[in-house]
Amino acid sequence: MGDQDGKYPSGWSHRRRRMVDMMTADHRQLEELTKTLREQALAGDWGGATHTHRRLVREYNRHQQMEDKQLLPLLRGQVEQRHMRILTELDAEHHEVDDLILGVGHVLTGNPDRAGMQLLSRQTAELEMCLISHVGKEERMLYGWLDVILGDEEMDELLVRLARTAGWDQALGFSD
Repeated sequence: MGDQDGKYPSGWSHRRRRMVDMMTADHRQLEELTKTLREQALAGDWGGATHTHRRLVREYNRHQQMEDKQLLPLLRGQVEQRHMRILTELDAEHHEVDDLILGVGHVLTGNPDRAGMQLLSRQTAELEMCLISHVGKEERMLYGWLDVILGDEEMDELLVRLARTAGWDQALGFSD
């Protein structure tokens, strides 16, 4: 049984809920940036797409630092062997998203002619689909694993590390 909204499993602390909310909000921001990038590509807005791509790279790199440096190594040391395949898939998907973001950036250094716009539209659509699929998988699996694997003290330690990596320490109320 969960909380009143059914959004969280029962027993989740306030900090744990805030971490999930903030990581999920971060995913939605990445999805929104990718959607905006695709829309700008379809509209032929090369300058807007270039600006949005720069922001996407910055936000994705920050987010990936949280996952690749804090979250995934912790899970690798704790999940059962049968779940390691999923973590390996998530790693591969991170590399795929990296490659797609780099590919979009490469297209944006080219000529904004009709062929360039068509290529940009295709690549941004592929990036958007890949990112949505990937973050959905993370949200369905990783957060549940964290709840099972980590005790309250370990979760608090992870939250502090994630918050500092992401620059969320003030928003989460970590002052030390």
